[in-house]
Amino acid sequence: MRGANLSGANLRGANLREADLREADLLEADLSGANLSTTQGITCASAGWSGHGECGRTLLAVKDQDGPGVDVYHCGCFRGTLEELREYIAEGDEKYRASRTRCADFVAESLKL
Repeated sequence: MRGANLSGANLRGANLREADLREADLLEADLSGANLSTTQGITCASAGWSGHGECGRTLLAVKDQDGPGVDVYHCGCFRGTLEELREYIAEGDEKYRASRTRCADFVAESLKL
């Protein structure tokens, strides 16, 4: 998959384990639930949490190392930048803001490692 044009591709739940994604175009690709373990060319971080109305939901963040340099966050029907995720959380149900913010902060920090 090295150099593949995957822009806008629906890769939800895809098994991309050990895939070579170097130089692949992942802009706007939906990677929610994809197995990205030991892939080459991207860095990812994820966290799952419960108790906030969407039990079992996972937030996934992907950094395309060879791409445009924009981290993309995926969770359920949401896909966007960290800033867009923070806006989405702020505009959402108040009772879930704290847990969603903690999860977003954790994943953002993990992506930096």
